[in-house]
Amino acid sequence: MMKNTEWGAVAYLSQSIYGSRQRVRINNNASYLTGYAAIHEPTTGYTGTNESCEKYPTACNEYGGSTKGINGDSNTNYFNPASVTASTTNNYTGIFDMSGGAWEYVMAGMEDNVNSNILESGRNSTNNSGFNGNNADKSIVTNGINLPDNPKFYDIYLFNNNGNDYSKFIPGDATGEMGPFKIVQYTGTSNGASVKYINIGSWYDNSGQPVILGAPWFNRGGGPDSGTEAGLFEFRMETGMAINYISFRLVLAFNENL
Repeated sequence: MMKNTEWGAVAYLSQSIYGSRQRVRINNNASYLTGYAAIHEPTTGYTGTNESCEKYPTACNEYGGSTKGINGDSNTNYFNPASVTASTTNNYTGIFDMSGGAWEYVMAGMEDNVNSNILESGRNSTNNSGFNGNNADKSIVTNGINLPDNPKFYDIYLFNNNGNDYSKFIPGDATGEMGPFKIVQYTGTSNGASVKYINIGSWYDNSGQPVILGAPWFNRGGGPDSGTEAGLFEFRMETGMAINYISFRLVLAFNENL
């Protein structure tokens, strides 16, 4: 399972001479189909509504379902060459779905107490990662899965109980380095649109929420309706609980000496 530092490596490479060196276009397919790219670049973060870029250019946050392999009204499918705007290299050899598509858990979490160097399982006995360990409410998961014996398979972050503390990051993970952070307000233009207050960083206005007690696991990338909040440099906290709109990504590694 991809670690946060591995996600960060891909994010930085995308901005180097080996990548697209531009914002990676969001996959805005609400059916969670892979390889799609939004036709229009989002201009705002999540507004609580699905609004037309053409009608509301200052609130562009289109998303919508499409049939597999067929272009949608607001996106193009993988077989359409225009979809490479959603690739980290702006071509088919790059990595897709790292902006939008679905939120993605990475194998990275916060320690359960100061200097414990042991990952917190989750919030409580019913809302946790399923890994054995302590929860934020002092309950303990004992009938779950043991964490890998080798710590190289996960990233562990220093204990934090402050949702505005971005200082506890691992260099290269593309989280705390993405500041300065500020709070912005997004409101949809349609009747009944909700108001959202989001912390965004200085890199492409992607949103950022550091992991904290009770929400110790990292999510990356954003969802299909996240607008400008989504992207390679987006991150947020989550309890670790399995949720139907959160996915994950596998990394295949090999040792050439074996």
